[in-house]
Amino acid sequence: MCAEGQFSTDEGKLVMKIYFLSTGFASVPRGLFVEGMKWKRVRFPILSMLIEREGELILFDTGMGERIHDEMKPARYWGNWFFFKFIMKTEFDPLRDPLIRQIPALGLDPKAVKYAVISHLHWDHAGGILDFPGAQF
Repeated sequence: MCAEGQFSTDEGKLVMKIYFLSTGFASVPRGLFVEGMKWKRVRFPILSMLIEREGELILFDTGMGERIHDEMKPARYWGNWFFFKFIMKTEFDPLRDPLIRQIPALGLDPKAVKYAVISHLHWDHAGGILDFPGAQF
């Protein structure tokens, strides 16, 4: 899933493009966030942004990376099983959702990502860090 926005100067010169990319979906009980709400689940995309500006690519959040399932297998992450199963359920297809698989469809090279900004270090925002070894974080 991708949405694109373009920003231009008053003279019409394209300044930057922003791509909103979904790296999967999550669902959580509404009652966790809104007092008085029931425990019905709400589903939402896990979004990252790719900014194309002056020939450079800047990534905001790497999303869940290509190896996220393998990286969560060690015993130290087994406590996350409860969280994934009952609190924040995630839907992720490693053949479709990683950014390194989506960026080429935009006509861009994932290896050209020069900078990456991570909002916070949860797996759904920073799980793809290893997919961008050439980026400066």
